[in-house]
Amino acid sequence: MGKLNERDRAPYRRSWAQEDLGEIIRFAREGMTAREIAVETGIAENSVSAKLYRLRKAGRLPQVGRGRRKSKEDVNEEMAALMARFSAACAVIRKACGQDGSASGKEGK
Repeated sequence: MGKLNERDRAPYRRSWAQEDLGEIIRFAREGMTAREIAVETGIAENSVSAKLYRLRKAGRLPQVGRGRRKSKEDVNEEMAALMARFSAACAVIRKACGQDGSASGKEGK
């Protein structure tokens, strides 16, 4: 599907009050997402998202990237740290339940 020409566009485009624009710009500069801004202001998320896009395109807001993608090494390090915390927590639980081998009667088996 190609670009819509003017007559195919929706006849209604939300008009933005200066107060709403100021609020959206302030929230965006504070690092809020379009969804968070929509919840805070009561404006539809799609409207907020489209307005943020147009404000960035016009240079009124800084461009934002999608963030740094994690490399496999970062993911592996995070997984190793998570597994270490999980194993330590399991050991504490086993000890508290008497299943660490010292009080469970497993020595004779």
